[in-house]
Amino acid sequence: MEPRSVAAGVIISLVVMSIPIYTYNERLHKTSIELEKLHEEINSLREAKSRLSENLTRLKARSKALLDNYTNLRDRFDKLTKTYEKLRANYTTLKTNYANLLQEYVKLNESYNLLEERYNNLEYNYTLVDEKYETYLNTLYRASYWVGYAQDNESLAEFYVRLLEKADKAIQGTIPLSPYAGEEPARKTLNVFIDVEYYLSYCHDNHVRYPDPLDPSRITIVDEVFKLPNETWSEGCGDCDDLALFTYAILDNTKEANDNVYIIGIYNETIGHWAVIYVEHNGTKKQFYIIDPAGDYWNGLTLYYKLTVRKNYQYYYLYLSPLGMSYQLKHYLRDYIKLAYYDNIDGETYSSENVPLYYYTSARDAISDWIDYWQPYLKNIVEIEIIGKGIYVRDANPANIEEWLDTNG
Repeated sequence: MEPRSVAAGVIISLVVMSIPIYTYNERLHKTSIELEKLHEEINSLREAKSRLSENLTRLKARSKALLDNYTNLRDRFDKLTKTYEKLRANYTTLKTNYANLLQEYVKLNESYNLLEERYNNLEYNYTLVDEKYETYLNTLYRASYWVGYAQDNESLAEFYVRLLEKADKAIQGTIPLSPYAGEEPARKTLNVFIDVEYYLSYCHDNHVRYPDPLDPSRITIVDEVFKLPNETWSEGCGDCDDLALFTYAILDNTKEANDNVYIIGIYNETIGHWAVIYVEHNGTKKQFYIIDPAGDYWNGLTLYYKLTVRKNYQYYYLYLSPLGMSYQLKHYLRDYIKLAYYDNIDGETYSSENVPLYYYTSARDAISDWIDYWQPYLKNIVEIEIIGKGIYVRDANPANIEEWLDTNG
């Protein structure tokens, strides 16, 4: 040891020896307390470390689980991404297809509209053809009747029901019916008679070929067929049954609720004739009107067109029957003629201003005067008939028909 170090040690020893004992003990006690605190902190730290270790273990397990979930989600995301890309590609394709289909739809819609228009036209034409077909059937059945195949009253009644119903429908829309609605029967029946005489003329039926009902391989020819009112109006003329059907349809569509309208027919051994009889129910009484446009006859009156002409400074009166005149001629003469009515009962001639509005109070008187009017032209009448909807009465004795009308008309 060097002398200097020994001297230093001696000095330290002297200093230590000079520190009081109680101070040392106090410091020792404080150190002991701090040591215990350190032990307690160490124990706390150890417990904290233990807890942290457990938490770390749980976090590692949780981290591994989350990592696994992440991996799974990543895989699913990759798959969904691929699926999305496919769907996106499909969507683009579908969008293109939709645009093409939309164009096709527009074209198809245009085609549909054209087809719908054609369909409506075909449906309308079908209706016309169907009406023509029904008219053909009516013509066939009626022709069969005229040549002797349909003789029983039941089948005739069924046929006439269809014929009158079709006539009622056919007149609707063909001419205006409102001018006749609400008129009292005498004036109405006379006005209808005048108008039918003015707008239509008399013409014979054309020959018609049709399959023989008993042998369809054979063709039968007849010259007596019915025309519905719209057909008569279109052709501008008809024979007695056509003009009677036309008149019947007007009156049946405009009659009062309690009144009745019938077709009345008379026949000899070779030909027949049709007119219309209107039955007015006036309280407890009945009033009868016979309207016969093909006979130029209304309740005993015959209609003429009175034309005044001048020759050699003198005036003459010509009485023309409108039956054989065309509508164009009647229309042309309308401003030059006056209506005149010849009374077949009393032999007087009346103008429009003083024409008597006759009516019969019994069917017997009405029919008797009408048959007397036709006797010069339709000799040896053997049968008379009344035709209505669901009504068909035919008898060889006019008195039986007259009695039926007085009772049931």
